[in-house]
Amino acid sequence: INAEYGDSQTAIMEMPQVGFGTFNDLQHPEQLALAVRAAYAAGYRHFDCAELYSNQQQIGAELAQMPREQIYVTSKVWNHNQRPERLVEACRNTIAELGVGFLDCYLIHWPFPWRPESVPSMLDPDTGSPVMGQFDQEVSLEETWAAMEGLIDEGLVRHIGVSNFGQGILSELLGFANIVPYCNQVETHPFLVQPGLVDFCREQGIKVVAYHPIGKPSKREPDNNCLEHPVVRALASKHKSTPAQVVLKWQLQRGVTVIPKSCTESRIQENIQLSGFCLDSEEMTEMSLLDRNQHFCKPGFPWTDELWERVVG
Repeated sequence: INAEYGDSQTAIMEMPQVGFGTFNDLQHPEQLALAVRAAYAAGYRHFDCAELYSNQQQIGAELAQMPREQIYVTSKVWNHNQRPERLVEACRNTIAELGVGFLDCYLIHWPFPWRPESVPSMLDPDTGSPVMGQFDQEVSLEETWAAMEGLIDEGLVRHIGVSNFGQGILSELLGFANIVPYCNQVETHPFLVQPGLVDFCREQGIKVVAYHPIGKPSKREPDNNCLEHPVVRALASKHKSTPAQVVLKWQLQRGVTVIPKSCTESRIQENIQLSGFCLDSEEMTEMSLLDRNQHFCKPGFPWTDELWERVVG
């Protein structure tokens, strides 16, 4: 183990079940620093980052104020860096940007690689949306995963995992993996329960981490906002909590880790204050019956049926 990146004798921290998401509007970077600071003050110790978000240096400045042994830091490699030599370099760059010495968890962000030369920059500076790349035929998932496993051997990371992997592509990975993914970070909320994938991951010993764990309420009309659903609102009233707390509690009780994000201090605090009530089995079922297989996250990638199947199949 390279001492520069962490002592192998140090106890490996498990991922806290409530984390803080750091994807942020690039037009308001000052809000992110305040939000990360507020999250730590509120009790968050798990920070979810990504190469794509293009804000890791800024987050690192805040993480530097926190005792390293108290925080769990996740990041993700972007699609154009899935070739082994590029993946290792991307991981080292992420560690340097975040200033954390090593990553607690490193994920493959999406289950397909892009040709490096097809991605001149990760985000469009005008829109903040991901720049679309071309599929990379020169690297296999098996090669990418072997490189991920090598990061553990080098002491760069403690856990490795995946994101946006459907059951089919996850099964394929398990067929050659020497190290089972620690987690699979996917979109899941009451309108997208993903019971089959959640059960499959549980059976394989893979944690499920929910992004958009309460849907995307700020950008949705009431019919597409699960926090406005009568079932959720009734349960919030009954348990003297907020709709977001009800949804997050449902996630935790079904064994799913959550990484809500907010730049509002009161909501940041609210999203981690989940210990004052429990949902009974009937209420858990009520919540799960809201499922409508509705994805809010489908970036404008050059989707083919085969690529989308990697995410949902």
